[in-house]
Amino acid sequence: MSSIDQITAGKLIKGNTPSVSITCAVASTDYAAAAFMPDSARYVIVSCAAAVVVSIGEATSATVGVGVTAGVATTFPVRLRQPGETDADRTLHAQSPTAGAVVRLTYMTDA
Repeated sequence: MSSIDQITAGKLIKGNTPSVSITCAVASTDYAAAAFMPDSARYVIVSCAAAVVVSIGEATSATVGVGVTAGVATTFPVRLRQPGETDADRTLHAQSPTAGAVVRLTYMTDA
């Protein structure tokens, strides 16, 4: 399973920053991104107008995930794909206590 830890800086590379959104239609329910994280991703920026909990490779819950403060774009490093990992192991999940919250995920690569 991929790990996710907060960092304080990252570099956006022009033309190399695919973004996806996850809409948390129902409050406090786990939603998975429609597509897995690209293998080239080294960082993910998570932003949402509401508070959100995110995780990689498994559903968010009371004990799984990292909190992101409302309105604060937060950058997390992600590790390289490991042998035997599947696309599901590289899928981001999000959960917000606010119904209708839209979580934006921007994937970044190294220069």
